Amino acid sequence: NLKPASLLAASEYGRMTKGIAHMYMLKLYMHEAGQERHYRNDEGKAMMWWNRVDSITEVMIKDGEYSLQKDYMSIWSPSNQRNSEVIFPIPNFPEGGLGNCFLAHALPADYVSQNGIALTKWGGFLVPWDFYDTYDPKDKRRNALLATYWNGKKMVDRRTEYTGKPGAVPMKYQENPSTTGQWDASEYVINRYAEVILARAEALNEIYGPTQEAKDLVHEIRERAFDNYKGSKYEKEINDITDKDAFRAHLLKERGWEFCWEGMRRPDLIRHGELISNAIDRGKLMAEPKHILYAIPQSVIYENPNLKNNEGF
Repeated sequence: NLKPASLLAASEYGRMTKGIAHMYMLKLYMHEAGQERHYRNDEGKAMMWWNRVDSITEVMIKDGEYSLQKDYMSIWSPSNQRNSEVIFPIPNFPEGGLGNCFLAHALPADYVSQNGIALTKWGGFLVPWDFYDTYDPKDKRRNALLATYWNGKKMVDRRTEYTGKPGAVPMKYQENPSTTGQWDASEYVINRYAEVILARAEALNEIYGPTQEAKDLVHEIRERAFDNYKGSKYEKEINDITDKDAFRAHLLKERGWEFCWEGMRRPDLIRHGELISNAIDRGKLMAEPKHILYAIPQSVIYENPNLKNNEGF
């Protein structure tokens, strides 16, 4: 039997746990619910999977193994490693091949650390302004996306002054003094408890509609994103939703804001049946229904000639 996270010894941190196993059962159930609804056209089976999401999220919440961090950016803070929101972590070390190199991929070439940390900067990862601008300006989750930065002489506004590729810099992973410049000791956060909360809200909405419990789960996520949330327009925005379709649409947006650059968007859009339409809306003219799946690599087909590639490839 897998141990719960709370029973791991310090030296076992990062190993498989009961919570990680539950997390991937949950992700499978959500994937299958979306497949049945949008691609296999069997709503009855879709509801079967949503009921499983309901059940497993109830277990994960009642287990009490995980909890939300009060401050959003603290989830990835080098000074707050091994926190209670992280379900699936990958520990890292400031050594080549064993560290976290997200910042090296993201930071623009002229970025200068105000903490005096020597950093590698390749300037690759970006968040398009069209998505950045969907955040409410008071949403603290937007602080994870760098729109301005210090270049050693002044603050650079990426939107108006930067001449390279347009977009904000994803910076959930923050400067870590324990680094080689390229590789640092910040653990990779693969999955976290906020996923469980929003998955349960989605399942409850699919089964019963936008119940108060489903709304309260969304409030849990949004309360740390907005100051003075209780009684605010941000709380009212959720409470005023009465339609299942409208609540489903909001949850897709909420997941975008909560999990930006955490690897959730493609499966979320597929589950909602919107991957291709979303791509076309963003000007991706080559997007086709076949892109819901990836091609099976030709090398694998050479090894097993009985395999047939996915349709369209």
